[in-house]
Amino acid sequence: DGSRKGLSLVGVRLPCQRNPTMVLHRRDRWRNVRCQREPTLSDMNLKQLTTFVRIVEKGSFAAAAEALHTTQSTVSARVKELEHYFGVELFDRSSHRAQLTAKGRELFGMSRHVVGELEQLRDRIADKQALTGTLRLGVVGVVAGTWLPALVGELRERHPALELRVEVALSRTL
Repeated sequence: DGSRKGLSLVGVRLPCQRNPTMVLHRRDRWRNVRCQREPTLSDMNLKQLTTFVRIVEKGSFAAAAEALHTTQSTVSARVKELEHYFGVELFDRSSHRAQLTAKGRELFGMSRHVVGELEQLRDRIADKQALTGTLRLGVVGVVAGTWLPALVGELRERHPALELRVEVALSRTL
């Protein structure tokens, strides 16, 4: 106990599991303190990753903030959150330019790919004009040999996610 002579527990943190750590701030006075936990995947978000990629692409925090239509302090905060998540520094802050560390270069290579894929996903899903799924066409031989190839080419160009299934047969069969 902290009341014994010569033994002081002031400022000593007890082990942290799932509950907050108890810290003795003054003699016989305990207070809850949040424990530092390991970051989880949900602690990282797409804005942080996109911000990181834009900083590298634009060459500075200020240029990235402008491109993302946000403030430089928001960009800095997002980078700090990413650095906390990974537990490493991503930028060498000894110069005025945004210079990547070795871990930052490694993250950039993968992040650029992830952000690019997510932007494509957003564009494809958000495009209300894009057709997806399967389109089954039944045509007679004359149509298959005249204007159908042009139609199929146009559909494939405009709607690459659309699967076309063409069946050529006699009118009765169709």
